[in-house]
Amino acid sequence: MKRFLKLFLLFFVPLLCALGAMEYAVREVPNEYSYKANWMEKNAGRVETLVLGTSHAFYGINPAYLGPNSFSLANSAQSLQYDKFLLEKYIEKCKNLKRIIIPLSYFTLVFDDMENGSEWWRVINYKAYFDCPYHSSFSKYNFFISNSEPFREKLFKLFKREVLISCDSLGFGYPIYHKSSPNLTDAAVAKWLQTHAAKNFEHVDINKNILREMAKYCQSHHIELVVVTTPVWHTYFERLNPQQLALMQSFAIELKGKYGVTYLDYMTDKRFVENDFNDCNHMSCDGAQKLSTIIAHDLTI
Repeated sequence: MKRFLKLFLLFFVPLLCALGAMEYAVREVPNEYSYKANWMEKNAGRVETLVLGTSHAFYGINPAYLGPNSFSLANSAQSLQYDKFLLEKYIEKCKNLKRIIIPLSYFTLVFDDMENGSEWWRVINYKAYFDCPYHSSFSKYNFFISNSEPFREKLFKLFKREVLISCDSLGFGYPIYHKSSPNLTDAAVAKWLQTHAAKNFEHVDINKNILREMAKYCQSHHIELVVVTTPVWHTYFERLNPQQLALMQSFAIELKGKYGVTYLDYMTDKRFVENDFNDCNHMSCDGAQKLSTIIAHDLTI
């Protein structure tokens, strides 16, 4: 038994130390999450317009065109649960906050918990950099080494000494996402439609209640909540499930009527042309500038 324990300690203790050292090292490699957390700790007090939401906001709404003191806390696949967490985390620090902008997309209300999706590893960033209390410090959601994708990416950047921040200084999705021409093929549209289609409607009430709570929260703090449906390409819109689309539209009416939410619907806005899109439901950099300028005009910022 003593021999076994000795061998165990000789083998596993160095292994655990090595894994711990690698985990610490990759945490120190900056990314868009760590950048935004650090930025908010230093600058939250002067923010007037705060953008939350998924990639539709991260790549589609550029704070540079929303007036002074605007910043984006949006990120790819960011669920309403984490939007609400970020709002509650920073609301008291944002002494000058006037408005919050958040997207309401075709998939928003049927979106499952981030933890249950293929990109569950994104949750690690909220625990590591925003100190999100949703999961234990000993869970897989607290360690980059628990998933090979972010760990490998960060480790590669560490060894290459490359910066891993895919957003600009105001939190807008970095132009590396921009393609030379939009991918609007039928195959690409079909893939996005499959990704955004409801597998079931089990999370609808949960997501509705989160948005209702955010609306009430903004009301009590005298902050305008602006809900935006971003543009999509016509071949995407034409193939949407009518039931799922009606669910989004009717809830937008509820938010506007019951909670005084400002709703801006650009889903089928004819002002947006092919070059304004990166794919059938994400804006290009030029499209984001155009959309953000229109939002600012409609809100009289």
